[in-house]
Amino acid sequence: MIACLTGHTLYASAPSWDGQWLSRLLRAADLPRHALRLQDTDEAQRRVVIETCRAAGLSPGQQNSILNEVLAGAARDGQAEGPPAHRALADARQEYERWRAIRHATETAVRALASELPGGP
Repeated sequence: MIACLTGHTLYASAPSWDGQWLSRLLRAADLPRHALRLQDTDEAQRRVVIETCRAAGLSPGQQNSILNEVLAGAARDGQAEGPPAHRALADARQEYERWRAIRHATETAVRALASELPGGP
């Protein structure tokens, strides 16, 4: 696990909870408890929006507008999905699908904004 995951960003929907379990596993293997660290999946969602907007050359104001719009939509959609299954694979798939939906919504918003600009498609 250490060899495969070191140097990669690891995400969890509940990093403090999952981090406790990860820490126990690492210590049981006589490894430093912070050999791997978790970030919140919210950060992955924010990151995909910002990176997509930057790649499209949007201004910081436009990026922020799309970020707020897309993440608010994802939050509404997440509430409609109901509570997580609390099974690792099902939860991971749900988080991945949410990330993909956010990326798609961002790309759609970027295209819409680009079409409104002078000289847009």
